[in-house]
Amino acid sequence: MPCLAIDRRLIGLAVALLLAPRLAEACVFLEDQVADGAAAETTTTSAATAVAPPAAPPAPLTAQQLDFDLLEKPPAGIQVDLAAVNRRRTMLNVHQAVGLGMFAVALANTIVGQLNYSDRFANGPSSGKYELTHTLTASATLLAFAGTGLLALLAPTPIPKEGSGIDRLTVHKISMATAAAGMLAETVLGIYTAKREGHLNQPDFAAAHLAIGYVTFAAISLGVGVIVF
Repeated sequence: MPCLAIDRRLIGLAVALLLAPRLAEACVFLEDQVADGAAAETTTTSAATAVAPPAAPPAPLTAQQLDFDLLEKPPAGIQVDLAAVNRRRTMLNVHQAVGLGMFAVALANTIVGQLNYSDRFANGPSSGKYELTHTLTASATLLAFAGTGLLALLAPTPIPKEGSGIDRLTVHKISMATAAAGMLAETVLGIYTAKREGHLNQPDFAAAHLAIGYVTFAAISLGVGVIVF
């Protein structure tokens, strides 16, 4: 029995010695595979790094790409002719000065016209002492009014005026247009009344001439007043 136990130990030891090289070889082989796998992964990563070029930086934006507006572009500014502006200012200043003189002459003409009418048709026989004065003041009023109107009409308009309802300038224009119509009617009716000398209807035409004269002077006064005051 003791011999049989020793033989079993010897057999077990022999088997262990026979298996030991294979286990060692297996461990070495396993370590080699792990090392080879790591080396292969490192080689692959290095190759990928070597093959793939570095990413190029983004190209800078051009001036055309940067030319944009978040809002709509504003409309082009109005081109103003400074010479025309200065010429308009000068002409309108002269227009105002001549207009004030025209107003004074028109006032004198209205007074003289009333005196002439009273002398001719209201107080018996006519003395005719106001006829020449009335003719002179009427002619001066007509010439001054025409000159004043031409200065306003010929003045350049470098900056167009937008419509903003009825203002002082609109009232001035309407008044002066009414006065112009009155001036024309006064001239025609005055000449025609003078030719009716000796006719029974001459006082009627003279009265109409006087009434239109007052309306014309009222229109002139309104037109001058809205500008001066």
